[in-house]
Amino acid sequence: HLSKIFIYLSEYDGFGLAPLEAMATKTPTITSNLSSIPEVVEDGAIQVNPKNHKETARYTIKLLKDKDFYNNISNKGFLQAKKFSWKKSIKQLLEIYKNV
Repeated sequence: HLSKIFIYLSEYDGFGLAPLEAMATKTPTITSNLSSIPEVVEDGAIQVNPKNHKETARYTIKLLKDKDFYNNISNKGFLQAKKFSWKKSIKQLLEIYKNV
């Protein structure tokens, strides 16, 4: 992958697929602490108030300057993303339909 950092400051998101995809590629992610996103990313991404640009800038600079921090967020995100898969989602959806 070519991205060093993924920043996603959506104020409303139905699921948070974009941050999850970035995390799956080991791209450290800074994302919004609103809507469904925190539930999806958990501690695998840095969560900020999307209107607080100073906080976003501070974490961006820290990721670029602190290799250990960068690697830590990258690894946490990758592990969190592994909890999700299309196969697992389909299996869970089929279980819901069976129980209706």
